[in-house]
Amino acid sequence: MLLSDINTVQRRAVNLTIYDCCRAARDKMFVESNGDRPFAPNYLVLITDGQSDNRTATWLEAVAARARAITVLAVS
Repeated sequence: MLLSDINTVQRRAVNLTIYDCCRAARDKMFVESNGDRPFAPNYLVLITDGQSDNRTATWLEAVAARARAITVLAVS
């Protein structure tokens, strides 16, 4: 069921990077002003189509997410 649901998601022709998505989640989604609850665990499921185009930036964003107690799960 999950795979069929994923296949129904409309894809947009936008050039997003893994590190930009990780940063946006950390700075915009996992914040109290957008409903984040300090007592609840934070999980980021990152679905990607391949390898990062900037491994250093991706690594730094993953480290920053971990420092904020965000668990990142990457699916490729």
